[in-house]
Amino acid sequence: MKKINKTPGPNVLTDFADENPSKRWEDFKDENGGNDYRTIRQQIFNDQGGLCAYCETKVGVLSPHKQRVEHFHPKSDDSNSTKNWGLDWNNVIGVCIGGNDANKDQHPLPANLSCDSYKNYLISKKRLSEQCEDHLLNPLKILATPSLFELDKKTFRVFCHRRKGNHKGLPLHTIPKRRGNPLWLPRLPLKYQKICGSVLTMPAR
Repeated sequence: MKKINKTPGPNVLTDFADENPSKRWEDFKDENGGNDYRTIRQQIFNDQGGLCAYCETKVGVLSPHKQRVEHFHPKSDDSNSTKNWGLDWNNVIGVCIGGNDANKDQHPLPANLSCDSYKNYLISKKRLSEQCEDHLLNPLKILATPSLFELDKKTFRVFCHRRKGNHKGLPLHTIPKRRGNPLWLPRLPLKYQKICGSVLTMPAR
């Protein structure tokens, strides 16, 4: 996972949000025959170098139906009347489809889900809050460093490079094993959040 540096607005999404502060993401997707949505989706993946924001799979070269726009904070959250999460340019990232296209006989679900597909699965099962900021790495806010953690493959202990602290937690693989490149991240105690930044992860399977 890499730190995402988004191109600052204005763009077609920020313009739409300014002109229609009470409208929803679905309204934006229908705007201008869907052309504005396609433009912003392309901008999102351009900012990410064509990679999934979570697993870094090359998504930009795939067909559009395999390029998903994810709202890190749920777009359905209307608890704050002054905040429209659905139209927030700094709340959208580009992701893969997280294993939903896999051969389910060879790679049964949900065991082989990843990225936002696995996140949505956990939310649907009430195992993860929709307000998941305290449990999931946010690629828009993580530290801009080549490696956040060092993994001891013998003990599965994860070390934070910034403070060299030993974080004992439950492991989580966010990349399907079928891709041959499992990424393990720790579920860190809340007390480490201020030390290491946004480095908390989803519950392990």
